[in-house]
Amino acid sequence: MVAFRRTVFGAALALVALGSACKKETPPLPVQKAAEGPETAVPAPEGLMLEGIVKAPDAIVSSFRAITPLVPDRIAPLLADVLHVSRETTDEVDGTKPAYFVLVRRGIETQFVLALHVKDPGKVLAALGKQGLARTEDPSQGLSIFEASQASVGPRGQVIGVRRSFLIAASTVTGLKDLAPFATRTMPTRALPKEDIALTVPGAAMRGPVKDALHAAIQETSARRKDLVAKAKSDAGPVRAVGALDAIAEYTARSNERLVSWLADAGDGHLTVTTAGGSLSIKGDIDVANPESPFGKQVASWPVGDGTPSLTMPAGALLAFVGRSSDEARAESSKDFAGMLAAMYPDDVGAKEKAKVDEFLGAWDKARSELTSGALLYEGPTRLALAFRLGAKDPAALGKLTKDALSTILAIKGVAQGLTKEGIGAPRFATANVAGTAVDVMSLNMPHKPGEKPKPGEPETADVVFGPVGGDLVVVAGVGSKELFATVVEAKEAKSLKGYSSLESYVKGLGGSLGAFATFAPSRILPLASGAAITTTTAPIDPVMIAVGKTPKGPFLSIDVSRNAVELAGRFALGAAMGK
Repeated sequence: MVAFRRTVFGAALALVALGSACKKETPPLPVQKAAEGPETAVPAPEGLMLEGIVKAPDAIVSSFRAITPLVPDRIAPLLADVLHVSRETTDEVDGTKPAYFVLVRRGIETQFVLALHVKDPGKVLAALGKQGLARTEDPSQGLSIFEASQASVGPRGQVIGVRRSFLIAASTVTGLKDLAPFATRTMPTRALPKEDIALTVPGAAMRGPVKDALHAAIQETSARRKDLVAKAKSDAGPVRAVGALDAIAEYTARSNERLVSWLADAGDGHLTVTTAGGSLSIKGDIDVANPESPFGKQVASWPVGDGTPSLTMPAGALLAFVGRSSDEARAESSKDFAGMLAAMYPDDVGAKEKAKVDEFLGAWDKARSELTSGALLYEGPTRLALAFRLGAKDPAALGKLTKDALSTILAIKGVAQGLTKEGIGAPRFATANVAGTAVDVMSLNMPHKPGEKPKPGEPETADVVFGPVGGDLVVVAGVGSKELFATVVEAKEAKSLKGYSSLESYVKGLGGSLGAFATFAPSRILPLASGAAITTTTAPIDPVMIAVGKTPKGPFLSIDVSRNAVELAGRFALGAAMGK
């Protein structure tokens, strides 16, 4: 009995000792002292898709803080939420120094890293150690790796690294080990951009994965559209409107496919972002690797100039634009348009009819010059129209061709039937004198159901009014077109957008290398979108400008958003989020 008691007592002591041993915490890995001294650069990783530099993250945040105090004064609070780490960790990020981003794609796998300068790597390691992350070391790189564990609060895929004076967020551990050397050894040797953010897509990626991805997206969209059209026809029988929409979508897809095909000859692509006092400027461009390639020749054929012709539009325009096109580009667009008509009305537009349309459009193109400017005009619910000034070698001849083209196209059996079905009926042509100009007027009834009449105050017709003014053919299409035609003709100096000197300075600042340009003021458009009635014209103190052009290196697209526009968009978004 005594022996039994001794055995039990001994076993109990052993269990207590074992339990004590199990409860003893494993000592944390020692905080490594950051390595010092210069490092050599390493080659770019295989499958490089994108590399980017953010010159000073704090400066970007500070720029938008000039608009609202809701924006923090440093990047640290935002990084804590984005990276799912503590504020104690991100408070060590030095937002006055550049951050680096690298993205690679190999097959179907994508990896990335974001490397941020830190003030004290030791404090970062200690802070990360408190967050329940599993820590391992890669001595060959001097890299500490933190992964999500059961005790961590971040997402399961969370991967954080610390190397020298960098905090690194990565897609995977493999991506971290693979890309950290390029991000922390090579990219810091790059010259800092003058812009706040500079992204580069290598030419190999533009010609390969980028082109392939865009082509696949177009093909997928086209296949989905054809499935929807087939379903619509099977559900409701052959619907002409469905076929028309499909033809228009196919026309758009062909245009997009043509743009994507240019990437087969592309060089490096670049995207830059600049902020200043709350304003925002975004610019993307593509290098022409070979001027003799189809892409190089296409860009070389673009006529360019400045954006000031858009300012000849009326002072109250909601949107104004200008575009330039070569003879070849206009002919190509007309050919596509004729093909689209034939696809929309296959039973009515045979070879003979299509040849006639081609003839009209070809003569129309030859009568035009490269410049077209225009605007979206609004002077109340009964005065809303699109206005164009078409540069013409012979404005009167272009006007006659326009009338002939409209008559021919609208007389196509399928088009005429469609107009009748919608209650619009056949167009009516007349002549008039508007603002001292002899014009042609094509009138169409507003769409309505059989027996339905317009409500009091609603317009009964929409008109297309066109006539020669100076060296242009002016065309105004919409409701209240006669009155708005007069507005366009009389738009000079103070009555035009040129009357706003600040807007004119903005536009002139873009230079003379533009192929197309558009500008609008959100303060004029957002009230209309919310259903408000506009009775007075406000000054365009918040312009947004979009431009397409070319430099000696290649084509570019730029978007410039004024501080007032950014502020207004922020207030609108906040109001929408709060349900106001």
